[in-house]
Amino acid sequence: MPTIAVRHHRWRLSALFYLAAQAQALWYVPFSKVLRTHGLEWLIPYAFAIAAIPALVSPMIGGALADEHLPPERLLGGLMVFVSLLLGAVYLAIQRQWGGAWVVGLLLLQQLAFAPTGGLIIAIIFASVRDPARDYGPIRVWATIGWMVAAPLAGFLPFAETSFLYGYVGAAMYMLVALFAFAMPATPPISSSGPRRWRDLLGHDTMELLRERDVRVVFIVAALFSMPLAAFYPFTPLFLTDGGETHATALMSIGQVTEVISAFILAPLLARFRLKHILTAGLVAGVARYVLYAVGAKGWVLLGVSLHGFAYMLYFVAVQLYLERRIAPRFRSRAQAFLNLMMAGIGNLVGALFCGWLRDWCGSPGGTRWTLYWSILAGCTAAVMGYFLLRFREPESPRVDLPDEGLPLNTLPGE
Repeated sequence: MPTIAVRHHRWRLSALFYLAAQAQALWYVPFSKVLRTHGLEWLIPYAFAIAAIPALVSPMIGGALADEHLPPERLLGGLMVFVSLLLGAVYLAIQRQWGGAWVVGLLLLQQLAFAPTGGLIIAIIFASVRDPARDYGPIRVWATIGWMVAAPLAGFLPFAETSFLYGYVGAAMYMLVALFAFAMPATPPISSSGPRRWRDLLGHDTMELLRERDVRVVFIVAALFSMPLAAFYPFTPLFLTDGGETHATALMSIGQVTEVISAFILAPLLARFRLKHILTAGLVAGVARYVLYAVGAKGWVLLGVSLHGFAYMLYFVAVQLYLERRIAPRFRSRAQAFLNLMMAGIGNLVGALFCGWLRDWCGSPGGTRWTLYWSILAGCTAAVMGYFLLRFREPESPRVDLPDEGLPLNTLPGE
């Protein structure tokens, strides 16, 4: 492929990440404040938890279909159409005050369509670049930029942060993502034989990956690390608002600034340090984030927000790159989908319910005891880091024992 064509395709991949992340940020970040304003604050933990239920199933189906049957770009475009329409319906239910049951039910359907899209985008990127460790960070950073730009962009919209109109703007953006995905050149499926049984579509064969100790540990830690992380987006805006901040949504974009920085330094770090050191650094950032929240002073809290980008990139994105090199190409989409299941499914579901229950338990007549709340979550994150340090070992065998030939482990920079 000529150099100009390669660069053009790389920009298309970056634009796909940018648009998808911006669509998500426009409605997801202010969602808890919208629910509070419209008398649905009691629904916040359940709304964020319900989003995790489809992630237990649909990413695996989407990953299997992309690996074996459908070009991921076409599947992504079709799913985004449903995501757009159903998100509009969720906010219509909020606007018309149909009640919490309607909001939850429509959100469940919306998330059922949305859950496979993250893994599909990652699979498209990895199938399109020559060196994922070098090329993925500069492309992935555009998702962070899209998320960051959403906050100031929202400031120019002629309605308040608590307005249901943010949902309609997000729905329109998702439709734009769908059109963009349909316009991209199709990536052919790796195999046309395809899984024919429901157990294969649900990822039964992907369970074989868990026989490898190193792969099993990074998956388990991804789920465990996601549990305290589930408090970040729903409750940080409320925490900042209770502290007197009037632009909580904009302040949270600080975390995206550090994601941009992390995206550019990740490849050099992987080339210089061992994987375990990179993942540990991400976990340390996750612990420090909530410790600084617990301090409560504005400057320390904003420093804690800034650590979110390092925690996310140095663990979750580093694991995505690790799986791309560790797992056979035929399982590319399913491996990334299974990671999404552990993070957005199991981790987010348990985490959203636990973090919501914990906030209620930390309540008092004078408001939420935020210092206690964040201290407990910091302790939980520290326990996850301890498990990782005790259980993760550098892999001994050069290949994953799968039906397809895995890629050599020593091709991963730093290993």
